Amino acid sequence: LHYWHSAEYIGLGAGAVSFINRIRQQNAQLDSYLQTSDDYQPNFWQGEILESMSERQRWIDAVVMGLRTTQGINMDDFKRRFGVDLHQEYDQVINELMAGGFIIIKDGYLRLAPSAYFISNQVLCRFMA
Repeated sequence: LHYWHSAEYIGLGAGAVSFINRIRQQNAQLDSYLQTSDDYQPNFWQGEILESMSERQRWIDAVVMGLRTTQGINMDDFKRRFGVDLHQEYDQVINELMAGGFIIIKDGYLRLAPSAYFISNQVLCRFMA
């Protein structure tokens, strides 16, 4: 669940992805990973940095990932975590998507409407602009 909530996580094994200290990193692919094991000097962090995320990138990622869950985003928790009020930041987008029936705000959670599940990427793109 850490992945879906944009929290830190460690990926174990060849090709696995970790997200720690705002850095998304992928472990070495299988051949390189096995080579370090054969040398008895495993380097689990050998691999490549996929991205180093700014604070803005982190909260946009949290919006996109959170809206992909059925629970959605707890807007108060989001504000505490990132210092961003989603109503202020995305007022026009939220109003337009709510009017179109694509998103719902209920009990403090912003979530996709079930009717928008199959077009979720189009809805999520509105938050990435």
